[in-house]
Amino acid sequence: MRLRTFFPYLLLFVACLAFVSIFSWTTSPIYGGQFEGIDSAVYKLVGKSWAEGLLPYVDIWDQKGPLIHAVDALGYKCFGADIGIFFIQIVSLYITAIFSFKSLKLSYAQLPSLLLTFFLVLSLSINYDGGNLVEEYLLPFISISYYFLLKYTISTNPKYSHLLYFCFFVGFSLAFSLFTRLTNALGVCASEFVICVALLYLKSYKILISGILSTLLGFMIIAIPVISYFYGNSALSEMWYGTFGYNLEYAATMNSNGDSAYYFITSYLNCFVLIIIALLLFYKRKVFEGVLWMMTALLPLVWFIKGAAFSHYGMIVFQYLCISFVLLNYYFKNCNNNNLLMKASVGIIVVFVTFGVCVRAYYSKNVFINSDNQKPESYIERVCKKYHINKNSVILYNYPGPEYIENSIKPGMRFFYLHDFLMSHGSSIEPKMLKSFAESKIDWVIAKEGVNNKRMKEYIDKYYSVVENEANVIVYKLNK
Repeated sequence: MRLRTFFPYLLLFVACLAFVSIFSWTTSPIYGGQFEGIDSAVYKLVGKSWAEGLLPYVDIWDQKGPLIHAVDALGYKCFGADIGIFFIQIVSLYITAIFSFKSLKLSYAQLPSLLLTFFLVLSLSINYDGGNLVEEYLLPFISISYYFLLKYTISTNPKYSHLLYFCFFVGFSLAFSLFTRLTNALGVCASEFVICVALLYLKSYKILISGILSTLLGFMIIAIPVISYFYGNSALSEMWYGTFGYNLEYAATMNSNGDSAYYFITSYLNCFVLIIIALLLFYKRKVFEGVLWMMTALLPLVWFIKGAAFSHYGMIVFQYLCISFVLLNYYFKNCNNNNLLMKASVGIIVVFVTFGVCVRAYYSKNVFINSDNQKPESYIERVCKKYHINKNSVILYNYPGPEYIENSIKPGMRFFYLHDFLMSHGSSIEPKMLKSFAESKIDWVIAKEGVNNKRMKEYIDKYYSVVENEANVIVYKLNK
C-alpha cells in the first residue's frame, strides 16, 4: 500500500527532472552552458555577485525584485555553478506537480490524475522559454493556493481551514510577486477579492477578517525578512527604486507589442479555457463559482492584452488548465447526456495544448540545430585578447546580458546591460547611470551600435577615446 501511494510521486519527480533537463536550456547540464536567455543571464549575474558578497541595487543593478536574484544566489552559494539553480528549478516544479496531482484527485481517480499531471507538466514547455524565469518560482505558491481553494469550493463539506490556507498562500504569492514582478499575483488576488465580496455579502465577518489576517500573515513572512535585510544594509531605497520606482516609468512607456499573435494565443490559452468553464457554470446556475473563475481568468488576461504579451508571462496561468480539468469532471460528469460532452471537451483541450507544445518544441529544435555546439570565438573575445583587456574592468554597453557569461566577463560597474534602452524608458535612471560611470572609471567600454543617449555620449566622448569601430561595435578606452 505504501509503495502504491509513493510510486506516483516518484514518477512525478522523474517527470520534473526530465522536463527541467530538456527544457531549461539556460541551466541544464546536458547543454553544457551553450545557451543563455536574456532575463536568465541577468538573474545569474546579479545572483552570483550577491553570493560573492556584492549588494543588489547598490553594487549591481537590475529592474526586478530581489527574490529572483536570491534564488540564483542560493544556487551559486550552495553549488558554485548553474547546477545549483537547476536543482532549485526541479524542486519548484516538483512541488507544483504534486499539488496539481492532488487537485486533480479531488475530481478524478488516481491514474487519470497522474496522466493529466504529466500532460500539465509537458504543457508548461509552451511558456518555459529556457527556464530560470521569475514565474516558475512562483508556481508552487499558486498551485498550493488553488489546491485549497478547490477543496473549499467543490467539497460537499467545505472546511473553514481550507479557506484560511488558501488566503495564507495568496499572501505568500503576493509577497513573492511584490519582490519579483507584482503583476504575477493578479489571478490569485482576483480569486481572493471575489471570495471577500461574497463573505461580505453573506455577512460572514468573522471568516472575512480571519482570511484577511491569514493573507497578511503569509505576506509578512516573506516581506519582513526582505525589507529588514535591505534596511540593515542601508539599501532599502535603492531596492524600492529597482523593484518599483523605475518600473513605474518603464510600464508607462511600454507598448503591447510582446511576442507574436500565435504565442499570445498559445501562451494564454489557459485563460480562455477557464473563461469557457466559467460560462458553463453560469449556464448551470452556479453563479458564485462562475464569477469566481471568470474573474480569476479575466484579470490576468486583460493585463496580458494591455501589456507586453511575452510568452513566459503565461506561466502564471499554468494552473488554470488544472482547475479547468477539475471543474469539468466535477460539475459535468454526472449530467444527463453530458458525460460524452465532458470527455470531448477534455480531449479538445488536450489536442490544442499538444499542438502548442509541438510548435514550441519545433521552435526549440531549430534554435539548437542552428547553434553550433562549439561556438566560434566572439568579436568581444577577440577584442579582449587584441587589447589585453582586463575582464574585470570592461562594460558591454547596450548588450542585454548573456554576452557577459559567454565571454567570462564580470560586470565592471553597477549598471551593466541595455544602457540606452533603460534610459529611454525611464528618465530617472540617467543621472544614476552617469554617476556610476564617473565613480567606477571603467577602463574599457565595448558599445553595441554605439552610444545613443545624448548625455552619456557627451560623457563617453569627453573621457574616452575610440580605439576600434567595426561591425557596428565601438571600442572605447579610458583616457589616462
